[in-house]
Amino acid sequence: MTKWLEKIGKMVAELPAEYRAGTGKDAPAEVKDGETVIGEVPEGLRPLWGLVLYLYDQAQEKLAAHEAAHENGDHDHAGCEEVVGVVNDLVADASNVKDLFFASLRHELGSGNKPLGVRGLQAVTRPERRPRPQVEIVMVGLPPGLPSIFGEPVAEA
Repeated sequence: MTKWLEKIGKMVAELPAEYRAGTGKDAPAEVKDGETVIGEVPEGLRPLWGLVLYLYDQAQEKLAAHEAAHENGDHDHAGCEEVVGVVNDLVADASNVKDLFFASLRHELGSGNKPLGVRGLQAVTRPERRPRPQVEIVMVGLPPGLPSIFGEPVAEA
């Protein structure tokens, strides 16, 4: 864990300025209907959110470059697996940093277990997802005389 945190700290220190500020190269998403702004992302956490955005952007750029190489016929088929591995590593790191970020954000804002999102530098609560419908499974027996899945006929009652 300590090596991973050191790796993340080094990555944060090397972030481009727009990411270090907690925003990325793209315009931030708008606050959506049903979301409530509960505060600003604390300044100390902004570089962590910027790292999430940066890692996802890097993964997207690698995929786009690989797709362009495919379209131009300039790619090495053996390199496909390498690109997939690199992209998977970037996405896994981004996901882990995102988990760390949201755990830290919940702690800083005292928001408990509310589902959170980030829109620009604003922390928002997201509406609860509708619960999945409960499905009732009813087990019924086989009619007498039919073979069971184990090859033995069902005994007559």
